[in-house]
Amino acid sequence: MAVIEKFEALSFKVGYSAAIDEEPSEFYEAQVPGAVQLDWERAKRPGPDSAYWKGENFRDYAFAESSYWHYISEFTVRGDQFSVPVLFFKSIDYACSIQINNKEIYRHEGMFTPIYLELGEYRGKLCRLSVIIFPAPKRPDGDYAPGNSCKPAVSYGWDFHPRLIPLGICDECGLKHLPKNHIKREKISVSSKLSDDYKTAYIYVRAELANSDLIYENCEITLTVISPRGEKFTDSLRSDTSLDKNSIDFSIKIDDPLLWWCAGEGEQNLYTIALELVKDGDIIDKYITRTGLRRIRLVANEDTWVRKSFPATQCVFPITIELNGRRIFAKGSNWVPPDIFPGTLTQETYNSLLTLCRGAHMNLIRCWGGGPVNKDGFYEICDEMGLMIWQEFPLSCNFYSESDDYLALLNRESRSVIMRLRRHPCISVWCGGNELFFPASQMTNQSPALRLLDKNCYELCPEIPYLPTSPLYGMGHGHYILFDDDSNGETVTAFVESNMTAYTEFGCSGPSPVDYLKTFMTQEEFENFDTAEVWKSHHAREAWSRRQTWFRICDVERFYGPQTDFEKLIELGGLLQAQGYKHLFEEARRQWPRCSMALNWCFNEPWATAANNSIINWPCNPKPAYYAVKESLRPQMVSLRFLKLLWNRDEIMRVDIFVLNDSNEILRGGDIEIYIFDLQEEKIIQVLSFGDIESRAASRINQAALPLNGYAGDTVRIGARIKDRPLLSSVYELSLRG
Repeated sequence: MAVIEKFEALSFKVGYSAAIDEEPSEFYEAQVPGAVQLDWERAKRPGPDSAYWKGENFRDYAFAESSYWHYISEFTVRGDQFSVPVLFFKSIDYACSIQINNKEIYRHEGMFTPIYLELGEYRGKLCRLSVIIFPAPKRPDGDYAPGNSCKPAVSYGWDFHPRLIPLGICDECGLKHLPKNHIKREKISVSSKLSDDYKTAYIYVRAELANSDLIYENCEITLTVISPRGEKFTDSLRSDTSLDKNSIDFSIKIDDPLLWWCAGEGEQNLYTIALELVKDGDIIDKYITRTGLRRIRLVANEDTWVRKSFPATQCVFPITIELNGRRIFAKGSNWVPPDIFPGTLTQETYNSLLTLCRGAHMNLIRCWGGGPVNKDGFYEICDEMGLMIWQEFPLSCNFYSESDDYLALLNRESRSVIMRLRRHPCISVWCGGNELFFPASQMTNQSPALRLLDKNCYELCPEIPYLPTSPLYGMGHGHYILFDDDSNGETVTAFVESNMTAYTEFGCSGPSPVDYLKTFMTQEEFENFDTAEVWKSHHAREAWSRRQTWFRICDVERFYGPQTDFEKLIELGGLLQAQGYKHLFEEARRQWPRCSMALNWCFNEPWATAANNSIINWPCNPKPAYYAVKESLRPQMVSLRFLKLLWNRDEIMRVDIFVLNDSNEILRGGDIEIYIFDLQEEKIIQVLSFGDIESRAASRINQAALPLNGYAGDTVRIGARIKDRPLLSSVYELSLRG
């Protein structure tokens, strides 16, 4: 039997120089996938205290973004006349020249288009491979250059990311030895279509064969689809009938299909897709993947078609997810790069973080457009866990060029992303990018870049909805702090009074835990919050501007009262962040079905922050806020609506009582007890009865009036529970003044 495919890993050394044609003065061992900064660190900055994420060390890496980095590897191209040696790079960050024996054979730009270079002419020869990484693309002033590159913006500096711009070979690479007749991996397309009654499905597969000089005589290519039940469906084409090496189309009909559902709505059924190329009875090439059968749409939110008066204008954008005919409240988070260096990301990295997403009852993740598109393993795990993905292209918070060169690059990069991801059932929304219709960006739906992305999504993946950016009319971003000095109001109050259809970004900033902070700052730095630079560079102070501070001591003391113990202050700051997220997530859910989505900013972070809006510290350490979000996203629960967090003791607090039911089951009625904790003493204030709550409902039961005089302490805890179902209980902490 012929050999299907062989893979040969390559070993690299790396060094840097000031020019492309200048040889580095020294080379270091390189880890591939990886990043040149990490290779330099291992060689020149060994020791735990020198790590880039500690203190101000990241500043020592600034030279790397302006240098030429030379990866060197030597190998002999093996194989015979019946195989094709291919030099393969899944991703290079960002632009490079690829040379063999000092001769350039390819020049490349972009992270998301894989590179396949046939090396047949070098068969039997010793090759010295050079991959020369160019300096990071920048404007003349050294800042991010959205007009001439597709390099993600985040690494040029953000409110949770230092200016540390990764470069290097950041994904799988090596030599592949393929049969001359083989299936082009990068050209395989898998899509599906469901009938209106969901009783019939079609799986469509398109493939191309390598454009070799050999005639495909005595060849057959077969598609086999295996259902989760083990059923097999096959189709095949022979060379003596309709086999065409340039385009091969299959269509498989499946009756009574098993559908893919997001978490909490059903099973994550996946169908196995196998393509085999057979010549003279031997399997000479084989490709296996998986997909899921589902139909997803964005439909208009309740009451958004109602025209209030004339003159009239466009209704708000539809943002309710309809999965397999079922309207779903999308609850989740914003995903940012899990590490500064994408080359370090592994299946284990993704699995640890996504397990926490799933454990917090989330069903949708927005992959933010400021960072790079994730590796394949991320989407495979989301397929299995039922986590829907809102996938943005790498555009964020800038005006993107209308030049022919940029649009040609964006066209190639975006098509590569769509081709790679469209088989995944987790892909639920394509989005042009983040905050592109904002004053800082000044783009519109007529901007050529966004029209191009719309065209590519429709042409290559029409079954998935597309949005030009987030937010759009009806949707909201912000706030990211609990107490707004500009309006002298609270974000909780603003949420209760808002009429948004979706909250695709909202946050509560808070400090990282004390033990975590001391892993990257000294005790002296820890004790000098106002002056130590590490608090600023790790985003607690002046994260984006002088006013944008993620650890606001005044907010903690406004809620908990004056504090003299700084470590206690930090602990309380984490608890305040948790309380804020609990109130905001639940309020968004209480507004269903007018509101249909709540995604906090943000889930994770790419390095060690002193303070952030994240609920998970890098690399995978849950904050107190994570557990509060997990509580607030339970499928069934009692939920109390408070107008604000800060109360005067002479006020009468009026509380709306809700029962939330995101599940597919009816929640049986019962009695709700409203109670107050004060200095560990519990007092039942009111008992309310409610009837059965239908599935996917947010039901307001009644209102309770709670007098606040007579309670000691700066805070009071108020709870609600169903008598015979304590797991549905909720407890809230509020501040008392006066």
